[in-house]
Amino acid sequence: MFAEIGLQKIHPAKQAIRRLGLIAIGLILLACAFLKPQIDGDGPEYVMMAHAFYRHATPEIRPSDIAEITALPGSQARTNGLPTELLAEVPQKLGQSGALFAGFASGGVGGIQAIHFWMYSLLATPIHAMALFLGLNPALAFAALNFLIVVLTAGCILRWLPKTGLTELVILALLGPVFYLRWTGPEIFSACCVLLATLAMIRRDAALAIFLAGFGATQNPAIAGLILAAGASWGLFALRPQWALRHKPKTTRTRNTVLGIAGIVLAALPYVHNEIVFGMPSIIAANFTDPHVVSWERLSSLFLDLNQGLVAGFPGLVLGAVLLAALLGKTFRLRWLAYAAAACCLTCGLAFPSLAAVNWNNGYIVVLRYAYWAVMPVVAVCLIGLGQLSAGRRRAVLAGVVVCQALTMWQAHWPRGSSYLEHSRLADWVLDHAPRLYHPDPEVFFERETHKEQELARDRVIVHQGANGPTKLMRSWLNTGDSGGVCPPQQVLLSAGTGTALGWDYFDAPFECGQAKRQGADWILGAAGSGQAALLKEGWSGLEPTGVWTEGGRSVLTIALPPGKGFRRLGIDGVYFRPGTMTDLTINGVHLGPVRLGAGPIAIPPSVQHAAALTIVLLHRHPVSPASLGMSDDKRPLAFFLRRIHLDDGTLH
Repeated sequence: MFAEIGLQKIHPAKQAIRRLGLIAIGLILLACAFLKPQIDGDGPEYVMMAHAFYRHATPEIRPSDIAEITALPGSQARTNGLPTELLAEVPQKLGQSGALFAGFASGGVGGIQAIHFWMYSLLATPIHAMALFLGLNPALAFAALNFLIVVLTAGCILRWLPKTGLTELVILALLGPVFYLRWTGPEIFSACCVLLATLAMIRRDAALAIFLAGFGATQNPAIAGLILAAGASWGLFALRPQWALRHKPKTTRTRNTVLGIAGIVLAALPYVHNEIVFGMPSIIAANFTDPHVVSWERLSSLFLDLNQGLVAGFPGLVLGAVLLAALLGKTFRLRWLAYAAAACCLTCGLAFPSLAAVNWNNGYIVVLRYAYWAVMPVVAVCLIGLGQLSAGRRRAVLAGVVVCQALTMWQAHWPRGSSYLEHSRLADWVLDHAPRLYHPDPEVFFERETHKEQELARDRVIVHQGANGPTKLMRSWLNTGDSGGVCPPQQVLLSAGTGTALGWDYFDAPFECGQAKRQGADWILGAAGSGQAALLKEGWSGLEPTGVWTEGGRSVLTIALPPGKGFRRLGIDGVYFRPGTMTDLTINGVHLGPVRLGAGPIAIPPSVQHAAALTIVLLHRHPVSPASLGMSDDKRPLAFFLRRIHLDDGTLH
């Protein structure tokens, strides 16, 4: 009964209506793609790589390539969002220090390289050449490529699922393409690869699924996880063929072998490229990810954040899945729910690596980019389910999806553009009227309140102002004495706060103020600080205006404690030279194990809380010099930049 879902004959009149509908959907998507396309996100990298391929068939970006792109008329550059002034600085900046700059780095075997892989740019190169020939906006090349990818994906779906009609295609268009068609990045490419790979697994074509997963993994390595999923599905259906929804397609061993090997090679290609060019498997993983920021809070942010989360961006998908579970026939429903559960697991697996991104609040349109392509397995299963509904029930699901997505577009300020530096209407309303219900990732709250992308500094206190005054405050646990103007002078917040995994606390209105009870001590490091000579013992470099670097593998601090005061918590605030680093910490001979400095309070062992002094030994894992990374001539082995030391007695206020 489940073996050939989707096979039916279509009446000629219905075929004509479907063709007209397909044309209408195509025109709408074209409008979304080409209506003021701009170079967004990592777009400058992809534009430059496409131009490099066009000029000399390599991804190496030469100064002449940059000169040609930056020579575009100023009005055209401003219109398409091309940062010509920034690009013009790239050769000089990388030539001076070799450091990463604006998404580019010096390659060991060839000039300037973009830090992202080049597959997406290679696909765009023919269209880029045509755009240059016609004197068009360079961003049009990527919008056109995205449109072609969506069309090819729709064609595959129509062929693989013959029952697919306008309902499915409209829903598919609303779940991402209408937002990301004009985006100069591989989100459409990645999402379509994940969607088709999942459908290929359901069709029992594991070899094609492996190829599509490897193809998508060239731009988003997490998609390579679908290669393992394809292998698992092949083994499962071999053991339990009755669980499959489709008969195994007739394919040849040669074809399957070629596709499987090609998919694995494609997935490995970015790592090989990075190793050859940068001397490491992934320059992005080394410099822009930190496994220690992975937390349940981040996972919750990916799915539930009111600004950029999956549920807020795709409520139509959630409603559609619920309606399918209610409307499908009982026998098929159980099978479908099992597939839906597996798809949810795939989505979580695809999304998990993205939780380590250092820059969590980044450019996107309506829904976080990682969430968009990671949720495609669920979309694939929903497409299968829609094919089992009657025409009337399909229209009911479509109506629900359209209404939900229309509301999402409105609340996210689309099509004007959902900025990652401002709150959505939904998030703003909740922060104004029910702030206790929304504790976003600290970076999300910080940058959307300040309307600027900047370092999340521990000395900042951020306050959300509602129509009737402040409603929410965020500060580091170190800043207990700073109420951000919410309390009168000489008073502090006495309200109970909600802590986060990264050492930031949220406080919600109504605020309670009063006299401070907590006892603490602070030392600010840097040229403007005082009494620092007594703190810094061995393993420290010279003082700089805002702090001091550790130098070597071992650094020692000695802190004389005021008599009669017992301190229970220690704060060592600063930033690591390289993300993802840990430090082995010992206090007065008591080993506390590996800790991540600057992430939150460190409990002082009870045996030393009343000592006359604390001797803190920091053992740094793999200190590295900027010179060894080609960043500068600085040969100091650096690990951590210390800005502040804090001690307190651990009381609430």
